[in-house]
Amino acid sequence: MQARTRVALLLVGMLVAASCSSGAAAVEKNIHNADKRISVVSVNTLPTSIGPVVVGEVRNASNSPIEGVQVDVSLTDKAGHAIGDQFGFALLKILPAGAKAPFSIPYTGGTHDVAKVSATVKADPSVQMQYTTVQVASKAGQPLGSDYEVTGTVSNSSSTPVTFANVVATFYDKGGNVVGAAHDVSDGSTIPPGGTTSFTILLQEQGAKVAKYSLVAEAQVVNQGH
Repeated sequence: MQARTRVALLLVGMLVAASCSSGAAAVEKNIHNADKRISVVSVNTLPTSIGPVVVGEVRNASNSPIEGVQVDVSLTDKAGHAIGDQFGFALLKILPAGAKAPFSIPYTGGTHDVAKVSATVKADPSVQMQYTTVQVASKAGQPLGSDYEVTGTVSNSSSTPVTFANVVATFYDKGGNVVGAAHDVSDGSTIPPGGTTSFTILLQEQGAKVAKYSLVAEAQVVNQGH
């Protein structure tokens, strides 16, 4: 198995939901689709130990792949004060036609009572990167203390060598709401057709909230001309 390079697990792995009390007021949501190729499946604001986090999913509603899906968010508290602006990206670099991918955008600096979230979703005008879908060959998920860990392997199911396999996990509660998203990216070693590499994804603090998860994987096509 190849050595792993963890990419942003400390942040995105922690960005998960804590369940709200039944009497909590609903957060107002304003969604702006700057790019009509993208459909917003869900946007949720959730409390964590480091501050609010905005999580959700987007779908490619077009007939062609999309690159660089960006989500810009703005939060307002119950007193009407701005909490701040942040942005993040869908965890899949290339979103195939009809596919969906999660995002997780942290706010640090302490807890806030979020009353309103505004989100604008856009993407690059065209696809420049050469990525291909690869197969999740095996997987196992389990609570790990207060965390939730998913491990497994991906197989290069394409006909060309690939590298930087990106495995993306979306975690859901019993109601089907997104409660976290994280990914693991392999190192730059080449994975030949039929070859495999392992992954480990850790969702921190909120293992008790996870009822199910989904996995999707992609990898960068190796330019064999170099």
